[in-house]
Amino acid sequence: EEAYAAYCKAAALQMENPKLFNYFGATCLELSRLEEGERAFRRAVELCPAYHAAWNNLGCALERQGNHGEAFVCFDRAGEIDSRSPEVMKNLSRVRIQTEHTDPVRRAKWSLSPKLAARLDAAGQLYNQDRFEEADAIAREILATEPNHPVALRIVGVAARRAGRIDEAVE
Repeated sequence: EEAYAAYCKAAALQMENPKLFNYFGATCLELSRLEEGERAFRRAVELCPAYHAAWNNLGCALERQGNHGEAFVCFDRAGEIDSRSPEVMKNLSRVRIQTEHTDPVRRAKWSLSPKLAARLDAAGQLYNQDRFEEADAIAREILATEPNHPVALRIVGVAARRAGRIDEAVE
C-alpha cells in the first residue's frame, strides 16, 4: 500500500513517464487492483508504443480480468517489439491456449495434430536460439497443413525479416 501511495503521488507529478506508469500498474496488479493497473499500463503504452514490458503487463492485467482475446493481442504486440523475451513468448503461448479452449472457432482453426504441435515446439526452440532459417523451414511445413496458424505465420514472418527478405515477410 505504501508503494501504491508513492506511485500515485509520482504519477501526478510525472504524467509523461511510461516507466512510472508501468511500475505503478505492476503495483496495482500485486494489490489486485486490476482495472487501475490496466489503466496505468494503457497509459504507459500510449506514451511509449514500443515499450514491450508495458504491453506484456497490459496483457497480464487483461488476462487476469478474463479478457483473453485482448490479452493475446497485447502479448502478440509485445512479441513483435521484443521477439526474444521468454516471458512474453510464454504468456503468448498460455493465453493462446486459453483462448482456443474458450473460442471454438479459434480452437478449430488453430488446433494441430500432436505431431505438428511437436514440430511447432521445435520451431519455437530454434527461433529462440536465433536459428531462424531452420525455424522457418519447420513453420512452412506446418503452414502447408494449417495455412492460417498464427504462431507459424509469425515465425515465417520474423525469419523472412531477419534474413532480409522483406518482400516475403508475413505480417
